[in-house]
Amino acid sequence: MLPTLPPSSPRDLPCGLLSFDDGGLLLSLNGRLREWLGWGPDEPVGALLTDLLSPPSRLVCPDVVFDPLHRTGRADEVELTLRTRAGVD
Repeated sequence: MLPTLPPSSPRDLPCGLLSFDDGGLLLSLNGRLREWLGWGPDEPVGALLTDLLSPPSRLVCPDVVFDPLHRTGRADEVELTLRTRAGVD
């Protein structure tokens, strides 16, 4: 979750926002991201970050996100493709 709240509620931000734990378990998705991906405000979207990714992004996610996060605590300039509920990248 967010350590401090931004000026507006995460649900109202003009950008998509998600959080996940060290194992890739999704902790939260804000309303904007849920809307873009076709999920309702209370619908479960999957348990893992990788559940929201396109197949190619699922393959590289461990190397470009999880490995750097575990080694250094950061993953800079990562670009992954999300997949909507309808299966569109």
